[in-house]
Amino acid sequence: MPSWSIDFQAMDETDKPVMVAQNEWMRRMKEMSKVQGGGMNFYGQMPDQMNLVVNTEAPVVKKILASAKEALKDQVSAIASDIESKEGQIKPLEEEKYKAKAGEFPQDKDQLLDSLRKDVENLKKQETEVVGKYAATDNTLRQLIDLALLEGGMLKGEALAKFIKRTQDLL
Repeated sequence: MPSWSIDFQAMDETDKPVMVAQNEWMRRMKEMSKVQGGGMNFYGQMPDQMNLVVNTEAPVVKKILASAKEALKDQVSAIASDIESKEGQIKPLEEEKYKAKAGEFPQDKDQLLDSLRKDVENLKKQETEVVGKYAATDNTLRQLIDLALLEGGMLKGEALAKFIKRTQDLL
């Protein structure tokens, strides 16, 4: 199972909206491990590293983002407001802790700082989950990703069958 990273790039609006690329260095190391064996075998056992590149200037991507922002504005803005509030409380505590001599920062403030950081981390996870649930239901987004996978020869089996069915439904 490959590991994925997502990269958002502002390319030309006429470029493909979504592309899939394999990490070139890892691809070469895996190929060399097949040929040479020996001490390079561990590269062959590592998962493929794939990169999903989203062209933020592509009109269809802009349309998807606008739809998502509109659909999620209430949920995401409430979470973003909470994050902003907590980060506003964190900053002065961090500055105070930085200025304090070793061991002189009050324990209750240190615990509050840790608690606020955990709250922000949890709110960011919550925001990611909300966006992820929305993205999972967006057929246009799924179609773009599947097209990129198809172009790279990585769309197979059940995923390919779903792509074909979704394409037929869209037509």
